[in-house]
Amino acid sequence: MLGLGARDHIRFFVMIDLFGTLILPATFVYLIYLIVEVLLGDTQVPVIALAMVGATYGLQAVIFLFKRQWQFIGWLVIYILAYPIYSFILPIYVLWMPLIVIAAPKRVRS
Repeated sequence: MLGLGARDHIRFFVMIDLFGTLILPATFVYLIYLIVEVLLGDTQVPVIALAMVGATYGLQAVIFLFKRQWQFIGWLVIYILAYPIYSFILPIYVLWMPLIVIAAPKRVRS
């Protein structure tokens, strides 16, 4: 009986991970959209969304201010540079590759 529950529990987490992989590109595009909207200043500023993004990067800045170690700034720069790769390029690649494999012509062994 325990085995069935554990299997379903793991399946739940796999589905949550798959859902996260599916929405990561949309999240990245929305973040770029927010930055462009704020820089252009044409519309009303989405305060809650910007507060959440600011909290993500602001907490890293607070850690730097308390610890006074420059390595945290380096890790922040690496994180900002890797964010497009992690949240846009890799999920698109992972979701696209099975389609390429399915569409590829099958080779006949002679």
